[in-house]
Amino acid sequence: MLIKNHMIKMKIAISLTIVFSIITLGYLYLSKNRAPSPQYQYEKTTHAHYMRKTRSIDKKSIVFLGSSSIQGLNVSQIANHSINLGIGGERIEGLINRVQEYSQLPQSRLIVIAAGFNDLCHSNTLTMSKQFNLLIQKLNNVPLVISALQPATNLMLCENLATKIVQFNLYLQDTCHNLKQCYFVDLPKILTVQSKPFFEIDDVHLNKLGYQLWQTELSDAIIRALNTTQGSNSIR
Repeated sequence: MLIKNHMIKMKIAISLTIVFSIITLGYLYLSKNRAPSPQYQYEKTTHAHYMRKTRSIDKKSIVFLGSSSIQGLNVSQIANHSINLGIGGERIEGLINRVQEYSQLPQSRLIVIAAGFNDLCHSNTLTMSKQFNLLIQKLNNVPLVISALQPATNLMLCENLATKIVQFNLYLQDTCHNLKQCYFVDLPKILTVQSKPFFEIDDVHLNKLGYQLWQTELSDAIIRALNTTQGSNSIR
């Protein structure tokens, strides 16, 4: 009887091992052969295009980095010699990976950054802050203009969204103030005093008025930054 019970247990163990192995091999096969997501393909294709754009970066260039809000900016209305490298949907980690491949970026006259909104529902503000610190380190002490994130009113996107935005914006402000060559744009302060709608229907992305207000503040911050760091009188 003992031998019989032992044999049954052995058969069960072997069967479970086989089943587990099949499941593991199946998962590895599917992971390897899974089609890349549309977002991944979009970011990869856009980055390849931007690699060509960055070849034109020189000491006059003002480079804009970030996600969809930056990508939607008409940067030619903000400053001359502007280059828009925004990619919609991108997170901070993806931006870090990108800037490391833009060999001409350290030659920029100024870099404008608005990034982090896409991380809010997938990460905590401590992790985001650490990643943003790493991003700044990759920019080789180029003068910066850092914009706060927009105050989204669509709070159904994820839990504690409003709180995360406030926390991360405070981090961005403190970080910028502690840098030698950095100007901070307080986007929520600019927008929340408006009586007219400044969001699109999704309550996340800026509408025409929102962009106009933001562009004005970015332009002013860029002028102040260049006047302070490089003695420029005007960039328009």
